[in-house]
Amino acid sequence: MALPDVLLIGDSISGGYMKPVTAALQGKANVARSEVNFGNTERGVSRLDKWPDDTDWAVIHFNFGLHDLCYRREFPDASDVRDKVNGKQTVPPVTDRQNLTTLVERLEATGAQFILTTTTVGPRGEEGRLWSTT
Repeated sequence: MALPDVLLIGDSISGGYMKPVTAALQGKANVARSEVNFGNTERGVSRLDKWPDDTDWAVIHFNFGLHDLCYRREFPDASDVRDKVNGKQTVPPVTDRQNLTTLVERLEATGAQFILTTTTVGPRGEEGRLWSTT
């Protein structure tokens, strides 16, 4: 009997749990991850033309949040630096919500069960994100 296929997509955090998820589901499911980091939700929406592919996914797990929350300031050379004082939030909450809605609608259309992880715990004191103290 063929094992179900599980797809992990999202920001860089999804790459961090790819190996443990694969190990935990060994012999129970085939686990795959997009070969690129989707980054923020805007990039995620734009890359959905490629993912999910035509595989009959049983489960799609997607994770977005930390890239959208990050405050960045652009430099003249088109690079950016994390800067919660002088930077702008990468994806404002209103746009983030719209992007997540689009992602959910597109993933629901695949017929797969899906799991959304909106964000993960980030390091305290990190230069690009604001953290609540409550």
